[in-house]
Amino acid sequence: MSTEENNNACCSERCCTAASYVAALFGAIFIVWGLNWMMRHYTEKVETETRAARSIERKAARVELETGVRSVVDSYGWENKAKGIVRLPVERGMELIIAEYKDSATARNNLTNRLAIATAKPPEKPSEFE
Repeated sequence: MSTEENNNACCSERCCTAASYVAALFGAIFIVWGLNWMMRHYTEKVETETRAARSIERKAARVELETGVRSVVDSYGWENKAKGIVRLPVERGMELIIAEYKDSATARNNLTNRLAIATAKPPEKPSEFE
């Protein structure tokens, strides 16, 4: 028997085709697994460093925000001097509202008047063609 006859006698053409598809499938799975492992391996250090840097930035921003908010909330000042809008501490604002709402009808009228003043738009300039 020649070697050609031995190879054909062992497997049929259909068996060789199935074996080559299985080998190709395992090869593709191995390649995808290898690429996945490489990407994780090479990006893990960068991802860890980026997360640590971003964490430090967020902590600094939170501290800055909290100190800024506290200084604004706990102080007196003008928000818009032209419209007469002032800033005052929350506790003092609550005391004023409680005192004002002892007469609720007057308080509602005052509130609507203040809202109208605060949201008033400046008059439009007339067109040069009018």
